[in-house]
Amino acid sequence: GENRMADDPSSLVDVEDRLLALALALVRVGKLRDVLTELKDAGEREVLSGIKAVLREQMPPAEAGPNGEEKAPLAERLRVLEADEFLALMQRQYKVLAVIVSRFANVHGLICAVLKAQEEGGEGV
Repeated sequence: GENRMADDPSSLVDVEDRLLALALALVRVGKLRDVLTELKDAGEREVLSGIKAVLREQMPPAEAGPNGEEKAPLAERLRVLEADEFLALMQRQYKVLAVIVSRFANVHGLICAVLKAQEEGGEGV
């Protein structure tokens, strides 16, 4: 997977070539901005999903009140954690967010390279 791509620059060139062709096609049909907006929205959803997943894994479930609502809101549940529990939770959050940010930075870098190549090719966005 990722290590193979890092060790084989030709595979990265292949990915960039495919992305360039895709970006040019999107430019031609006027959809590149829509795709970039969707990518941003997907990033936001992934960050929220990652945060929620860590909280579900690491935090004990809140007790439900008589009408099914949570008795203790998340902020209150976080405040009662011991320092080492809170630190472990934040470290796990950081690791998950670092992976998400790294993946999106890679995609962003490829998109920027594609757009730069497209601009140098003389076609406007």
